[in-house]
Amino acid sequence: MQTFLTLLLILGGLNVATPMAWATTRLPFRAGESLVFEVSWMRVPVGTATMRIEPMSDHAIPDALRLISTARTTPFLDTLHKVDDHAESVFDPRTLLSQSFRMRQHEGRYRSHHNMIFDQSNRRVILQKRDQPPQELSIPTTVQDPLSVLYWVRTLPLSVGKSVLVPICNRGKTWFTKIRVLKRERLQLPMGEVKTIKIQPLLQAAGIFRHKGDMFIWLTDDAYHVPVQLKSNIKIGAVTAHLVNVQGVDLTVKP
Repeated sequence: MQTFLTLLLILGGLNVATPMAWATTRLPFRAGESLVFEVSWMRVPVGTATMRIEPMSDHAIPDALRLISTARTTPFLDTLHKVDDHAESVFDPRTLLSQSFRMRQHEGRYRSHHNMIFDQSNRRVILQKRDQPPQELSIPTTVQDPLSVLYWVRTLPLSVGKSVLVPICNRGKTWFTKIRVLKRERLQLPMGEVKTIKIQPLLQAAGIFRHKGDMFIWLTDDAYHVPVQLKSNIKIGAVTAHLVNVQGVDLTVKP
């Protein structure tokens, strides 16, 4: 189950992403969008993950959006290794940048909770882990967080064979992640057949890009680029999350 949020974390030429700029086109997502995924391991259901968008009418940034992601194991697996993860991001629809991010993880005996508040224009982030004092750190450029990056990718004109380089900040550290646009593919989901674009994120380490397991994300091949499937190959088998329910966005499905 941690893999679902990990997939979000590591999301002709190579373009460096997220300059400070104003968005001039309509976003492919809006408040009210809700996506529900069934998560399985080797085709055995192990949990549920969700992604949804809420309005923030009281925020200082006009039309700011709250992006929320959750992942939970099934009641049966709760008795063996309970997972209950929750992530939230505040997203500025004008600059297409994250303003803050918080993550709470409960996975078996593991517990983690941290917050980040970004000052994108001054390249700073305030990081607070659990009950520790906040730290102010520098960031090398404007960044996305582990959740906002997937929504930012949805705004791009994805072209097969091209790649995009995006800086992602988590726990105060920034990784440059290369996102490869692999191919167009017809995907069979429980709700029907969907035309998709398959992408692959690659982490950068020691100055080179490397695979950390094979991770793939399928987005709808339309103006909305809705994520409909996420897959990560692990040591034994693969963890897959496929879309089973959608609200607040048009999804073209062939029965």
